[in-house]
Formats: sequence, structure tokens, C-alpha cells
Amino acid sequence: MSGLFLQFVFGLFVLRWNKGFQAAEFLGNQTVVFLEYTIAGSSFVFGEEWYIHGFVMYVSILFRVQNYSRLMTDLPGKSKIANLQ
Repeated sequence: MSGLFLQFVFGLFVLRWNKGFQAAEFLGNQTVVFLEYTIAGSSFVFGEEWYIHGFVMYVSILFRVQNYSRLMTDLPGKSKIANLQ
């Protein structure tokens, strides 16, 4: 309930007052600048074509996290298909 209230207050602050809109716009612009720095840093570390392999890296990280949490080893044993045999 408090999250909904905070979201309502933030929306009222941004939509109602010009200073609130300017603050939200400034934070949005600073976020874009920060993300541009991360893109430049990733290009420096991984090479110019790092973004092509971004999906492959995401899937690899996803499977590593699932393997670490033992989700991938427990899931097949609990499925209905594995229990049919």
C-alpha cells in the first residue's frame, strides 16, 4: 500500500508542478548519460561488437545462475514428463 501511495505522490509531483517535471527530466537525462558511459566501457573491454553477443551472454548468465541455485538440476526431476518413465 505504501508503494502505491509513493507512486501516486511522485506522479502528482511530476505532473502538477514544473519543478517536479524538470527534476524528473534531469534524472532521466543523467540516466541516459550513465548508460552511454556503460556502453563505451563495454566497448573498450569487450571490443566494438560486444552488443552482438549480448543475448548470448544474457542466456549464459541466466543458466549459470539457475545452475548455481540448483534450479536446473531439480526442475527435470519434478516435471511430469520425467515421472512417466
